[in-house]
Amino acid sequence: MLDPPAVRRGKRLRLLGMITLALLAGIPLSMAGLDDNAAILGPLAMAHITLTAGSLAAAYALAGVGLALTLLRFIAKDSPNRPWLALALGPGLMLWVSHGLGVLGLLSGPSGRWVGLATVALGLVLLALPVVEAIRNRPNLKPPPWGGALWALGFAVMFVAASHPPGVLWASEARGYDSLSYHLSLPQEWAQGDRLWPLAHNVYSYLPSYVEAGFLHLGAMVGAGEPGRGVPVGLVAGDGTGAIACHWLSGIFSLLSAIVLARVVWVVADRAGVAPAGARHGSEAGAIAGAVLLSTPWVLVVSSLAYNESAVNLLFAGALLAALDARLAPTTRGVLAGLMVGAACGAKPTALFLIGPTVALALLAYMPPRRWPVAVLAGCGAGLLMIGPFLIRNWLASGNPVFPAATALWGHAPWSAEQVARFAAAHRESAPLLDRVGLLLASTGDGLGAEPRGIFHTQWAALFPAGAIGLVLAATFRPTRGLALILAGGTLAGLAWWITGSHCQSRFLLPLAVPMALALGLAALAAYSRTGAGWTRFARRLALIILMALPLVLAASAATRLRSEINRQGTSFLPDGTGPFTGDRLRLSPIFQAADELSKRDVLNDVNPYALINLGGGGVGPADTVYLLGDATPLFLARRVLWATTWDESILARSIGLAPDDPAAWGRALAARGVDFVLVSFGELDRLRRSGWLDPRLSPEAVTRFLQTCCQPVRAWDDSGQALFRLKPLSPGGERPL
Repeated sequence: MLDPPAVRRGKRLRLLGMITLALLAGIPLSMAGLDDNAAILGPLAMAHITLTAGSLAAAYALAGVGLALTLLRFIAKDSPNRPWLALALGPGLMLWVSHGLGVLGLLSGPSGRWVGLATVALGLVLLALPVVEAIRNRPNLKPPPWGGALWALGFAVMFVAASHPPGVLWASEARGYDSLSYHLSLPQEWAQGDRLWPLAHNVYSYLPSYVEAGFLHLGAMVGAGEPGRGVPVGLVAGDGTGAIACHWLSGIFSLLSAIVLARVVWVVADRAGVAPAGARHGSEAGAIAGAVLLSTPWVLVVSSLAYNESAVNLLFAGALLAALDARLAPTTRGVLAGLMVGAACGAKPTALFLIGPTVALALLAYMPPRRWPVAVLAGCGAGLLMIGPFLIRNWLASGNPVFPAATALWGHAPWSAEQVARFAAAHRESAPLLDRVGLLLASTGDGLGAEPRGIFHTQWAALFPAGAIGLVLAATFRPTRGLALILAGGTLAGLAWWITGSHCQSRFLLPLAVPMALALGLAALAAYSRTGAGWTRFARRLALIILMALPLVLAASAATRLRSEINRQGTSFLPDGTGPFTGDRLRLSPIFQAADELSKRDVLNDVNPYALINLGGGGVGPADTVYLLGDATPLFLARRVLWATTWDESILARSIGLAPDDPAAWGRALAARGVDFVLVSFGELDRLRRSGWLDPRLSPEAVTRFLQTCCQPVRAWDDSGQALFRLKPLSPGGERPL
């Protein structure tokens, strides 16, 4: 029976009001960095990006939901949480499918576009079937909780930031350096190559790369596998719709994690049967938990970049929901939790230590001990099914299923002992144990920009202290006490791993935002309930006011940081996308194309090195090969590029090692690989040297000897510390050395 018209109208108006709040928050953010005359370009750019990059990312995520609903229809048909479980499991399944398709080479080359589109289309069809059935059977949807209004500012910050091109935001992430060097560059390279497979010049390709497989899938859909013919293609073609779609996918994962986490709180309220209005209390408390997660500055930073942490958070929330679902059999709970933990490890291997303990405790705590063995076996089997393809891939490629980890056990594959030692030293903190505890708790630090490296990094704001208080408050309320203790135990286990097994960087604590936000949601549930022992009416109201204000304060901090980042660079790249970085903005400009050669050279004097190279400045031709020295961010280059991360052996370092006193031989080694130009990043070489991460063969003296002997300068960029050189002929006859 349909609700009365007035009730249906009230639901629609409430939802419309929340959407309007998000738009009102996003419009001024999209105008940051634009002058008064062009300010309208910000909202117009956001509308365009939403319809292009946003719809592409949403289609991919929803296709995964369709796959999950089909699976859950068989193994969780009696669960009322099936739609919410699908929101978490679906993206995990889709990433797993993308990885499999990528390894088989089906997402590479020109045919990858059709495989990518067909896979997403199949998932959307599978989603449409239950959606149509649900509309027919249950036309009355529940109204969104009033607490949903708390999501508006965080939502706006996340998607406005996600709509900026890679390489612009954020300072704490060195302007998305990891995206430029592997999160996005690997999918672009895999699409142009034969398949998703480890690459000798990029050690990060040996990681599970399930999220990067998702980015490969998006890239294939926009033609990343098409021949470049000397112009930017795929993820960075035109205005970079493909790359920005990857940002949006990360943001969508974060939005879904907040929705699923809100459902976890509702399930706790439903199981406890708190108060006559328990369902409403659960919805409102869940909205607060979701708002806290969605508004935390660190979460917004990584969710607006092509990173992998937001997928981990989503699968973490989904695994907790599966573990708490009393309508599921213990075996099914184990299977679903295992699938999602396994997929989370495929997104980022450290998820095993940061989410595994909490999920395991939640899974076992809510079933009889006699059912533990079957649940554990089912969970381990499902988790191995999800992570197994990565292990097999790495074993076939290197002989070590978890390379570059466990090198003492399974070998260090193509690396030398020196490379292994240098990589290990950079990825694990060497300070004494008590000092590492201090790094976790210190309010001042020695990280990037002198930021604290632990829970007091400014992008955490007050989340961890507030979350600790939330755990205490939740523990005072009997229906939430057990889960509060589980969250506390799992969080402590995660912090212990961070101290003992990581390189103690603040971002690696990100999965712990889930239990912290959930703890605050449980505290809100305790405050909403009239049966909370020891709670006076004034205390309940004060607690709820503080809990509702917290996500607003967190989101306001992130919004301020976003505007500061845009203003610091002096302009907004929102309307232009990647065009200024790749040179496509000029290449596609009729005015530039119609200009004479002298005018074009004047214009090219003001562009960045990547745009100069792509546009043929400095004499770089479409068939020329560029060698990157120090620089490990090839994403924007449309020429043939040779490069290596600082951990992998580069051509130059190898040639120096073979002939340390013969610079001419170094040039001949590069020429033998077809190198025509060398792009040097002096600033990055100096940073790597000071940090101890640089290959010792690439000393300043050796680099200087190479450039003086083998190269002639073409152009320098003082602001970025980069310079372009031409590899000159070294033989007496003027021929390129062999």
